[in-house]
Amino acid sequence: MDAAVKERPAWLIPLVAALAILGLSVIFLYYYFGPSANELLGLSPKATASDEIVEVSVGGKTLYVPSHFTRYPAQRGGTQEELALHALLPDLTPFSPEERALFEDNSPNSRVVLFSLKAGDMTLPEDQRFAAVYSRYFSGEEPKEVMNGREHYAFAEGSGYRDQDLFLATDEQGEMLLLLCFRETPVIFSPSCSRTKVLPSGLVLTYRYKRARLKNWAAIDRNIQTLVDSFSEKPRQAAPAS
Repeated sequence: MDAAVKERPAWLIPLVAALAILGLSVIFLYYYFGPSANELLGLSPKATASDEIVEVSVGGKTLYVPSHFTRYPAQRGGTQEELALHALLPDLTPFSPEERALFEDNSPNSRVVLFSLKAGDMTLPEDQRFAAVYSRYFSGEEPKEVMNGREHYAFAEGSGYRDQDLFLATDEQGEMLLLLCFRETPVIFSPSCSRTKVLPSGLVLTYRYKRARLKNWAAIDRNIQTLVDSFSEKPRQAAPAS
């Protein structure tokens, strides 16, 4: 019976223990410091400095977008339900490593504008939203004329829009422009303004920037629409080298 008993090497148990500790350490480090599943799938925001033009299909429309305007790796090509983009005001400067801090800035005076294009859905045109939705929640006060061609409508305190203001204007295409702007509150320390517009292509454009930039609403709207229009233009092939 004693002959059947085999001695284990003295180093076996310490080796198993060391491997177990190493494995747990790897799991711990990956859990706290490794990429998340969303990051691995390209579903978390990750800016790029590449100016490569990617072909993206949104709502059946083909767009040609420089990569450095895009926010998510997974949206840089192929068919997408929505395309999320970003730039810096006032000139809609695309991302670069030198300006990373500006793109990550969420202060009330931030220069970042976030905008997106998505397939047409049930979004109503702005004139219909004004009449059918927003007008039901106004405070009843007469709209106030404010600078740069805007009318200011106040919402009733008991409404779901009580922390917002509505500004009405006309864009360069002669269409109604509605800007919903949050007010600064103890909870909202960095308020933003946003517009959602149904484009002639059928896509829905939404953009958002800080309320401190509201005075430049007309230039911002014009520049964003010009940039978005440029995405529909197929880039020309470079001429072959002679």
